[in-house]
Amino acid sequence: MKKLLCCDFAKIVFAIGVALGLAELAIAAEKKDARVTQVVKDVRLLTSKTGARPAAVNDSVYEGTAVKTGGDSRAELTFVDQTLTRLGANTVFSFGDAAKAFDLASGAVLICVPKEKGVVKINTAAATAAITGGIAMTEAHSTSWTKIIVIEGKACVKLKNSTKPCLKLHSGEMLILPPEARRFTEKKNVNLRKLTGSARLIHQAPLPDWVQDLINAAVADQEILPPSGGYTDPTGIDKIDQNAATIPAPTPRPIVHPGPSPG
Repeated sequence: MKKLLCCDFAKIVFAIGVALGLAELAIAAEKKDARVTQVVKDVRLLTSKTGARPAAVNDSVYEGTAVKTGGDSRAELTFVDQTLTRLGANTVFSFGDAAKAFDLASGAVLICVPKEKGVVKINTAAATAAITGGIAMTEAHSTSWTKIIVIEGKACVKLKNSTKPCLKLHSGEMLILPPEARRFTEKKNVNLRKLTGSARLIHQAPLPDWVQDLINAAVADQEILPPSGGYTDPTGIDKIDQNAATIPAPTPRPIVHPGPSPG
């Protein structure tokens, strides 16, 4: 009798262990995915298996899937950890490394990372920006300038064509880089109230409360202690923004990212 009870107990423990293990695997897999939470006009998902197809709200987006927006189009992706990305017109975007590495092949993106979620990297042709617990906007075009603006939090920008240490950006700072930049340009200050009050990526729909609260706090902090030297208009750099809406987004190939290094 005791032997039977021991066997039954062992089976129960084993079953619980298997169930917990499967649950952990499911959660780990889920954290790598995003969900489409906004679609404005022409938004497409591109994978190696299915090719391009129109995106719809609540579609799942997996690692290696490229998201492409057309002219005057917008999209929003929300991740399990509440990280949020909004894509502007003519944008090609994908992600990997358990949703901690984003690729911006072309176009514009707003990235909102909860403070407790660590570092997210955004890769462009000219540079990689590691964003910590904050909100940033990035615009990139392969034959034009790249802009990185930190609204809240901080970023560490590393040039692709240089071995120089990363350059740190803080709230209200912008970096503008030429194609294939080999050295950093001078950081600029932007008026956060003006920027966040007019940016289409911010106002295409209401933002989650936690994002709006961080933006409001960053604007208030800048107005209490404004930077010396005045502000640079982020939309006035040789008409990049005006021209961006007319630049066709390239047809992307699905991007497959290697998994994190063991250990």
